[in-house]
Amino acid sequence: MAVSEQTKPVRPASSGEAWNSKTFTVGFAVKLLLMCLVNAFGLYIVYAAYANQSWWVLAGMVVILLALDYTYFTNRYTLPAKYMLPGVIFLLVFQVFAVFFNGYIAFTNYGDGHRLSSPQEAAAFALLQDTKCVPGGAYYPMAAVRQGSEIFIAISKPDASVWVGNEANAMAAVPGAQVGAGGKITSVPGYEIVPPAEIGQKLQGLKAPIGDEPGRVIQAAGVMACDAASTLKWDPAAQTITDTTTATVYHATDKGFFLADGETAGGHRFRTGWQVWVGLDNFTSAFFSDSEYGQYFVSVTLWTFAFAFLSVFLTFVFGTFLAIVLNDERVKGRKLYRTLLLLPYAFPSFLGALVWRNMLNVDGFINQILGGAGIDWLQTQTESGYWLARGSLLLVQLWLGFPYMFLISTGALQSLPGELKEAAVVDGASPARMWLNVTGPLLLISTAPVLVASFAFNFNNFTLIYMLTKGGPSFGATEPVGATDILISMVYRISGVGGGAARADLGLAAALSIIIFIIVAVIAVLGFRQTRKLEEMV
Repeated sequence: MAVSEQTKPVRPASSGEAWNSKTFTVGFAVKLLLMCLVNAFGLYIVYAAYANQSWWVLAGMVVILLALDYTYFTNRYTLPAKYMLPGVIFLLVFQVFAVFFNGYIAFTNYGDGHRLSSPQEAAAFALLQDTKCVPGGAYYPMAAVRQGSEIFIAISKPDASVWVGNEANAMAAVPGAQVGAGGKITSVPGYEIVPPAEIGQKLQGLKAPIGDEPGRVIQAAGVMACDAASTLKWDPAAQTITDTTTATVYHATDKGFFLADGETAGGHRFRTGWQVWVGLDNFTSAFFSDSEYGQYFVSVTLWTFAFAFLSVFLTFVFGTFLAIVLNDERVKGRKLYRTLLLLPYAFPSFLGALVWRNMLNVDGFINQILGGAGIDWLQTQTESGYWLARGSLLLVQLWLGFPYMFLISTGALQSLPGELKEAAVVDGASPARMWLNVTGPLLLISTAPVLVASFAFNFNNFTLIYMLTKGGPSFGATEPVGATDILISMVYRISGVGGGAARADLGLAAALSIIIFIIVAVIAVLGFRQTRKLEEMV
């Protein structure tokens, strides 16, 4: 009688087979190690978010960790998620979050002087900055010490104890520190003593709060440190800051800044403020000529459209002309010519811009071949100099961009049906008529999406502007915008990242970036609609 499958004895697994089971594979060990590292990094972010009271970051990180652990430690319906989840997380963090955060700060006054979250934080920061030594107060031997990349101030008290702190950490005693003759600090456990020559002027800016008392600090004063107090007083009940040296009282307003008594909204503000919701103020200020950047917004926008259109038009016309010439079989050495024409396309655009900037200098190659003309092609601060810089910018863009259009047009011309050309010749069409009625429209249909994409690219061609002219020549020594600035480079200046603005206004920069996105999106939609209409006509 045959033994059924249910009663058939099961052979015990050997030791080698047990080691290769699903639980103890090498892959599982590697996965476990990687997940431990991911969880350790995630928990560190959770701890840092908790310490900084960033509750949204904390909640988001907890959700991500739970999703990762569930996906990679369970086998129920999660195989596709194992491949998709990392990409989705990176998309959410680096794209979706960035877009929503940019949209949020566009409706706030976030920027220099408005980075804190409340009047209390702004006042605490201000009290820590405006301090001076207390008359008749104590002085202590001092040393600058370092822990990692962070600098601290260390003082020795009469009882030979050593205290260490900085602006972010209140003064605290350090056990085991060594003090020499005259109270000189010789060693501090966990810290490296920094020579005064190495820290330079930063030595006199060192200070650290004393306990929880607002405005009381230890600060550097020459070769010693003194017991210092703030020249400001904060009244949390009245929400006011009083400057004790001038008796000026600043009241907190709903605009995110302290305003002096008796002053209007355009009056004397205190330098430290906080972040508040401003609605559409950033969007409207971009269009009004009385604002710092509004007086240039229209001219910069017009130049941006002109630069993007002329860049596409010039490169397309020149590239297509060369493509037509070298598409003729009668031209000898076409392959060599095509290779040489593609050389500018092989250079990175930022490197090509830097090379041209050097050649267009006053003592550059262009002026040398012109017999030492001494023309400042890029930075002449006159009306004619502005157009000279813009023309130079377009010529450099032509040199950088025509190989791409040449390549696209060559491919489009070679893909056109030969039957259409033959039919046009049979009908007696001249070369000009054939180009206007057959070749040109078909070429335009093939390249229209590329032209729309190229317009969008040049509308935000920050690399060329920054590398060649940095937006200059400036309209004036104190003006925040230059003649070759386009909208995206103006946004860069407003953001203060490159130091081009006296005050970084990230809220306004975010609002302008949204305006740029809307403009490019509308142009792209209209461009593709016109492309479809052209296809229907042909």
